[in-house]
Amino acid sequence: MHAEKHTTTAPTVPTAASHVRSTAIGSIQGLSAQAAGLVLGFVASAFLTRSLGPERYGLYSIATTVVLWLNVSIGMGLGRTTVAFVAQDADWRATSSTMLRVELAANLVAAALLFASAPLLAAWLHAPELTLYLRLFALGRPVSGLSGVHSSTLVGRGRFGPWALLTVVYWAARLVLAVLLVGLGLSVEGAILATLGASLVQVLGARLFVQPSWGKRAAFPLRRVASYALPLMVHGLGMRLFGYLDIPVLQALGGDPALAGYYSAAQSLSIVPFEMLGQAFSPPLCATLARLVGQGQSGQARDVVSGAMRWLSWMLPFGGVAMGMAHEVVHWVYGASYLPAARLLGLLFFAGWAWMTIWLSCAMLTAVGKPGWTPVLTTPLPLVVLMGHWLLIPRLGATGAALSTLATALLGVLAALWAMYRTWSILPPVASILRGTIVGALAYAVGSAFPTAGWAVPLKLAVLAGAVVVGLALIGEISSQDMILLRSLLPAGGHGALREEA
Repeated sequence: MHAEKHTTTAPTVPTAASHVRSTAIGSIQGLSAQAAGLVLGFVASAFLTRSLGPERYGLYSIATTVVLWLNVSIGMGLGRTTVAFVAQDADWRATSSTMLRVELAANLVAAALLFASAPLLAAWLHAPELTLYLRLFALGRPVSGLSGVHSSTLVGRGRFGPWALLTVVYWAARLVLAVLLVGLGLSVEGAILATLGASLVQVLGARLFVQPSWGKRAAFPLRRVASYALPLMVHGLGMRLFGYLDIPVLQALGGDPALAGYYSAAQSLSIVPFEMLGQAFSPPLCATLARLVGQGQSGQARDVVSGAMRWLSWMLPFGGVAMGMAHEVVHWVYGASYLPAARLLGLLFFAGWAWMTIWLSCAMLTAVGKPGWTPVLTTPLPLVVLMGHWLLIPRLGATGAALSTLATALLGVLAALWAMYRTWSILPPVASILRGTIVGALAYAVGSAFPTAGWAVPLKLAVLAGAVVVGLALIGEISSQDMILLRSLLPAGGHGALREEA
């Protein structure tokens, strides 16, 4: 043992496999947290839908959608910039402190704009109640900014474990506060205050792991921040408008909050899970690629990108499960009054998959120093989807909104894949997509042939999801190398990779 203290070990150079494993570990930690958050979010959604009813839940969804436009725009621009800078800069504390001031200033401006424009937005959406709801959300913007910069700093340092833990803390706090405040009779206001309170709890928890200082300044100029953040803000706003423009447009054209409530319920079961998956995968993926590119290891970076493309193709077969069990799942989660949402579930599932593909593609482009490409890919999407909504919603209602969203999302995927090919010379795995389509079709046939009710619904859902994974393995989609990687992530084989740097 004494000899070991004096033994000098040469530093090892990380291999491509170790970087893929590092990305996978971070993604799995994030995915585990998002899965827990997804369950907690579903419970909160089920509670709110039943407590508020379709009309008030629709108003809450409209207000949440408007605020999420700001969340994603600012969070995308400054959050990914913080991740990239912290991962690349030697003095990460100074970098994080600088980004703390930038993000707080941006959120104060956003809060002022939202507070002032709330009456105009409420009048456009034919819902006077939205003025109060939007202004409540505006008061929470500074806290959201503090939460974002702390989380991004943890991701940039590769501390995916604490980042994942804080994600679970946020969703658990949001659920507890929603049950408490709405249960006390605060209705929509209580649901909003629960969201703001959960962000505050997340900030306080994050301070246990990382403490950006107000006084420490980074050596880089603010124009460096602008060169990264502004294109990403435009990209984030484009993605949010594209993915969630349908609810306000439904309200503006139809004037029925219940219709927005049905649509929001379907989104919670389809697009929102993919959004959470994207939030789980993109931070470790972006941080890993940024480090590899900064070290000049382009070949290893390309291996990581290729693996990410394959993982995306594995998601498609689960669309068959969603379509086959749509009525059962909606009835079990929300109740019979929300059954109109079932016919939207399948369409929005594939729109959600396309949304996540665009999201991750833009994250990979940002990591290699091409943030300017992201607004080029995503800025046209809101205009295209708005045209589709304008044409289809008056004729087909909520189904028209879902069709417009799906068609626009698929166009966005084609553009994103073209950009990825130009950057990495990597094409999507067509064979994997075809094999996944076969498995998904079988899952749909089985899911629709044997209807269930009550607590048999989650059991059937779990069985079909497991059958999809087994089916992919049987037809050779999940290879032996994938299994080796998965085994290496277990504590017995990969415990060393789970240790975080001090």
